[in-house]
Amino acid sequence: MNKLWLSLVLLVNVAIGSPVAFASDNLFVGTWKLNPARSHYAGWTYTMSAKPDGTIHVVDGSIVYDFKLDGKDYPTIADRTTAWTKTGDNTYSSEQKAGGKVLSQSERVLSADGKTMTVTITGTHPDGSSFRVVNTMQKIAGGAGLDGTWKDTKTVGHNQDTMVVSSTTPGAMRVEYAANKIVAEGKLDGSPIKVTGPLLPPGATGTWKMPDARTLDYTKSIQDKITSQGVEKISADGKTLTDTYWDPAAPTEKTIVVWERK
Repeated sequence: MNKLWLSLVLLVNVAIGSPVAFASDNLFVGTWKLNPARSHYAGWTYTMSAKPDGTIHVVDGSIVYDFKLDGKDYPTIADRTTAWTKTGDNTYSSEQKAGGKVLSQSERVLSADGKTMTVTITGTHPDGSSFRVVNTMQKIAGGAGLDGTWKDTKTVGHNQDTMVVSSTTPGAMRVEYAANKIVAEGKLDGSPIKVTGPLLPPGATGTWKMPDARTLDYTKSIQDKITSQGVEKISADGKTLTDTYWDPAAPTEKTIVVWERK
């Protein structure tokens, strides 16, 4: 499990507009294209602790779970599971599933000194497009093998997604994501919003609030547990939307995603 995979299968970030503005005045309304080159995904950490019975305990921000290297499915969050297999002296493969259906595959390769781990994640979006993401992880503490605290130092290969923001009712918004077929819709008053999509687990919700016309504060939850919170800002020229988000359990590990108006 890692935060890239969570961002793909739990709840994709949403961008919306002002609760005090009419649709025609809303700065967020429009079509936005993700720019991976201007975004910053690296910097987050997770810990894997090996136990004597072969269990590996994972703490990834607010997500905590256990698994063994036996190819069996182990629960992670909501209806998600992960299945791991040791495929070589320094290699591991895993599958992330929902309801028994494979969502993505991961291949991990440890360096000879055990201090670097390359994670390659592949899969298919609901629109049929494929993705391939490579994370370079550095061990900053811990023992041998997977055991230790790992920090993402480089991420390459994020999807070029498109986001469409619309509004027909003052104080409410609708956001659609092309690649993941996610739709978020609701009011901008801090009440739960409706979020639907084929990759989302049961109980996926969010909240939206707008302190001013160019700023959005939001949270994302799975089964009433907040898994992410963040702030989105529109640039002065209205051409760029910058989304900064983090896990409440790791508030200093911020991800920055940049969208550009089409």
